[in-house]
Amino acid sequence: MKTLLTFSAGYANGVALKDIQEWLGHSDIGTTSNIYTHLDYSSKVASAQAIEGILPGFD
Repeated sequence: MKTLLTFSAGYANGVALKDIQEWLGHSDIGTTSNIYTHLDYSSKVASAQAIEGILPGFD
């Protein structure tokens, strides 16, 4: 659990996914991505706002 929290927080704070993959020794970046890149609430809000800006009036 400590590894999950550490690398998820690292990713959320700008650590490149490729760097995390190498630190963890994953041969496939998809494994790293599936495990460590969960969207937190603020990321969901930011992505929704970005989409809203692209598609104004889309409900």
